[in-house]
Amino acid sequence: MSRWSALAAAAAAVGATVVWAPTAAAAACSTTSGVTVVVDFGGGAQVSCAAGDPASGLAALRGAGYGYTFVARQPGMVCQINGSPNSTCQAAPPTTAYWSYWHAPRGGSWTYSSAGAGSRNPAPGTVEGWAFGAGSPPGIAPPAKPAPPKPPAPKPTTQPPAPPAPPKPGLPPKPGEPTATASATTAPRATTTTGKPSATTSAPASSTGSTAATTSAPPGDTTTVAPGVAVDVQPTATEDGGGNTTGFLVGVGAVAVIGGLALGAARRRAKADP
Repeated sequence: MSRWSALAAAAAAVGATVVWAPTAAAAACSTTSGVTVVVDFGGGAQVSCAAGDPASGLAALRGAGYGYTFVARQPGMVCQINGSPNSTCQAAPPTTAYWSYWHAPRGGSWTYSSAGAGSRNPAPGTVEGWAFGAGSPPGIAPPAKPAPPKPPAPKPTTQPPAPPAPPKPGLPPKPGEPTATASATTAPRATTTTGKPSATTSAPASSTGSTAATTSAPPGDTTTVAPGVAVDVQPTATEDGGGNTTGFLVGVGAVAVIGGLALGAARRRAKADP
């Protein structure tokens, strides 16, 4: 089928004369859906996107924001796109100045359409082309495929807090330097013994009823203060091993007290005896 036969078939299928279209974004489709439309006016090409799944090439042209006009005597044959060229569109245009219709895959090559734009159903993700002239394809190549969508950025993971750094080992103490170590125990307090002699007076009963007074003292010198009374006197040792004058005086005082007790006991016995 020749180009003119395809245009004639399209003209027979579509009876509209002028079709206006809404404004569309001037860019190729950014996804695999929709149909990209390239229109070359002979002095510069425009690229737009017809969203969704247009049912025909004319629907894609209209969805991409282009209006068109049919040839008056051949309805369905496109004479003008957006008012270009400036002609009456009463009769078929010459073969050196008409709108040729093309299609291509994204990033592929142009192919002249053997079917009219009113009867061809372009697949989503493909490209439709229109070029004004002597039947040459649009002056720009079909736009390449859209870049695949970027995967979502991974969510940041929450890192557990870092464990505290172990304490650094201390330096060893220098020779002769005391080591400061905290002790959990408390050293016992030092106690001091006064060293006073313990005097014990005992008066055991004799068979005759007399009482003997004895004084016990730490081992040492023995002093007799009365018959039957013996007193051991020893000075209290100090921490440095020397004699203690205070202890000696205490011992002498104790001897005097015991002597007095013994003397009193002797007098009582003398009165008691006949």
